[in-house]
Amino acid sequence: MDHVEIIEALQGGDCLHIRDGSEAARTGRPEAACLHGKGPVPMSAAVLAAQSDLVRQSPQQKPFDAPANWKPDGVCFVSASEAERYAEAVKAAVISKPARERFNNLPIGYTLDQFEWFEIMPCRNDEGEGCPVQCEAGEVEFWTIYGRKNEGTKDEPEFQATAIHDAWDASEIVRIARQIAMETGKGFLAGDVAFGQFPRRDGQLVPVTDFTELADDLTTEIHEDIWQRIPHDDQREDDFDNNPLAPLREAFVAYSDYSGTVQLDPYHPEPVTH
Repeated sequence: MDHVEIIEALQGGDCLHIRDGSEAARTGRPEAACLHGKGPVPMSAAVLAAQSDLVRQSPQQKPFDAPANWKPDGVCFVSASEAERYAEAVKAAVISKPARERFNNLPIGYTLDQFEWFEIMPCRNDEGEGCPVQCEAGEVEFWTIYGRKNEGTKDEPEFQATAIHDAWDASEIVRIARQIAMETGKGFLAGDVAFGQFPRRDGQLVPVTDFTELADDLTTEIHEDIWQRIPHDDQREDDFDNNPLAPLREAFVAYSDYSGTVQLDPYHPEPVTH
């Protein structure tokens, strides 16, 4: 079977599973490529098929030769149309859930539409305060999405912060934030108590729905911090990655078009690539 026949099988609803050398070494299972409905196929043909624009990476499915105690290994591929149908089904299932099932801090009676904009901030539990407080990114214990709602009047607004969702790491909080931005069309700010919030335009904070802008501003801020804080002769290649804002910046890169590659789907953590 050649790569064209494999692609035709995928367009017919089959799934291609590739277990390369590194995965074979990790799992102790043989290096192999197979179609779930047709069995083994040549590895060279499978690799060519996987590189086609008509094929997309898919969430892991159990290969035909897997034992009863199988755990995910290798990579699965399906047709581009099947991947799109799957992604839409996952998104629809997520959106159909009640808001308080999706967002673990959203107060009873609140909806996302009530907020003017949203913010992402690092937090930690403060024994002195007896409650969580916003903190520096280097001290973070968990990340929180806040919504800003006008509790004042139109003439004298008071935009109070309300916690909406907590997550243990920056990537997960930005994933949820991307869902909120896509569904509400409302913007986000992000930062910490040491560096302040971003993005800034002419000295003013401007919430944005395009996370590329947040990735860009955080990238600039990290570079400026390194140059201001560390003498040139003492700077190291890993200073950027070790900056406390780096995990947040990387999350915005992943869920935006910043790097020029296909961004992660916020409704499914797996990248849609080929």
